[in-house]
Amino acid sequence: MNLSEYTWPRPPGFTPFEHQKTTAEFLTTNRRAFCFNEQGTGKTASVIWAVDYLMTLGLVKRVLVICPLSIMKSAWQNDLFKFAIHRTVSIAYGAARKRKEIVEAGAEFVIINFDGVNIVKKEIMAGGFDLIVVDEASAYKNAQTERWKDLRDLRAVDVDGNACRSIACGCLRIGKACEPQGCVTFLWSVSRHSDDEAHHVQVDTEADCRVNCA
Repeated sequence: MNLSEYTWPRPPGFTPFEHQKTTAEFLTTNRRAFCFNEQGTGKTASVIWAVDYLMTLGLVKRVLVICPLSIMKSAWQNDLFKFAIHRTVSIAYGAARKRKEIVEAGAEFVIINFDGVNIVKKEIMAGGFDLIVVDEASAYKNAQTERWKDLRDLRAVDVDGNACRSIACGCLRIGKACEPQGCVTFLWSVSRHSDDEAHHVQVDTEADCRVNCA
């Protein structure tokens, strides 16, 4: 997709780098994508902009962000407040009842830790999420774990009400291929494109942007 008319919401004085724009455009173009950008390249902001753009077009309504407990607030919530302040954000953490209430409350972005998915898996599957972001997806490299099986069972629903295919294979493939640190997996509305290849974008610390087919 062409993001030439996108406004790139951001704090005063902040200008997106070209590699961030390239990453965001790549993620909106490919319905299943891996982001292998290295630490310090601003991949979280790129993902947020990509999601916000899809929401602006009406292609995405709710997003589930699955990430380590340690960065739910410090990285994802804080960056959402910076780069998508106009969106609603909730962190699904705490007792099971509290998590369920948060998932069912209808926030546009719901952030949850890896092992929290199992606690509210039923509510997530019924929650109308049509885009799933997995941060540090190498946590799902072992297909024998309950964590992997929980992610396998998740289904997102696109704007037409179609159930999306399982996304676990993508995470497993990442883990077996290269086990990248900090990898972000970006998946949205894949049900009508089940034969599409998953693609990835990679930006190293020198901001050399390389787009490849996984």
